[in-house]
Amino acid sequence: MTPTRFAAVIIFAALVFLGSRIFPNINLFRDLPEISYGECEILRGPLGPEDITIDHDLERAYIGGDDRRPYIRDGSFDFAQPGTIWSLDLKNPDSQAVLMQHDLEGPFHPHGIDLLHQTNELYVVNHTSIYEHEIDVFEIVSATELKLLRRIQFPQMHAPNDIAVLAQNRFFVTNDHANPRGTLLEKLEVYSTYPGASVAYFDGENGSIVIDGLRVANGIAISESGKELYVAESTRSTVTRYVREDTNTPWRKDERINLNSAVDNLEWTQEGTLLTGAHPKPIDFLAHTSEATNPSPSEVIEISVTQSPMQAKTILVDDGQKLSGSSAAARHNGTLLVGVVFEEQLTRCR
Repeated sequence: MTPTRFAAVIIFAALVFLGSRIFPNINLFRDLPEISYGECEILRGPLGPEDITIDHDLERAYIGGDDRRPYIRDGSFDFAQPGTIWSLDLKNPDSQAVLMQHDLEGPFHPHGIDLLHQTNELYVVNHTSIYEHEIDVFEIVSATELKLLRRIQFPQMHAPNDIAVLAQNRFFVTNDHANPRGTLLEKLEVYSTYPGASVAYFDGENGSIVIDGLRVANGIAISESGKELYVAESTRSTVTRYVREDTNTPWRKDERINLNSAVDNLEWTQEGTLLTGAHPKPIDFLAHTSEATNPSPSEVIEISVTQSPMQAKTILVDDGQKLSGSSAAARHNGTLLVGVVFEEQLTRCR
């Protein structure tokens, strides 16, 4: 075989291999009949409400917002507007989101958020630059005010996406890639389906990688016992449960459920199920990343983790015309909130 023919065979084999890994998860021909969740309305205010968490005791939701499209498209934070945190009163069916003031100085671009109820602290993934990231811990002073308590950085947190808080100053973070956000290597990771993503843990003093070999690790949630960890992988379209016997034993994979959609953030419901906002047409979402005029269908999936095996059902589907690029879902007493990555589309459904 000539060198040219050998090279062609290698390239062809590589394309076949990549196609076999990518094609099953892009859902190019997936039929998406609309599924409604009661009456829905878009609330004013939050731009890019990518993640949502709920304090069910106080009946209040917290929403992280940011204008992500400019810096994702341009690969720079230099001219990006600061991100925001909002709160929403869930006791009042006609409430609107309220902008929360804070005293953090410097760049603020929120991604995943989580709430530690015992201390009334909000943990926020903050991208201070393409290469630098931190966890900002705020005290929730009131519905309109946050007070910065701590800024946490550690080297194992190199591409943070979502966060799950275990206890004060102890949390898990998903690194959605092995390479810095917005770089060519990050894009190659996505298109090659390279499993370079991971889960990092911070124990109050040091960080470590506790799970690796993941494909675009996104949403993460920890059980109340601290012995079950759930991780969403976007390009694998799965949520995996990891278990451990105690804090001194490593995590091991227990069960994985395929959801046929590019899953994003995870949030617990009052009933102990998990909700995820997802992208049922990943190719459409990539186009939506560049331009708002390209709609991206939205899907909300509820996962019952107590059933064996885990079971999932879709509770909302939109073709992208009313709800484009869903990334998070949270529910309280029948009211469903859905966040999106880019648009001013915090949606409330009853």
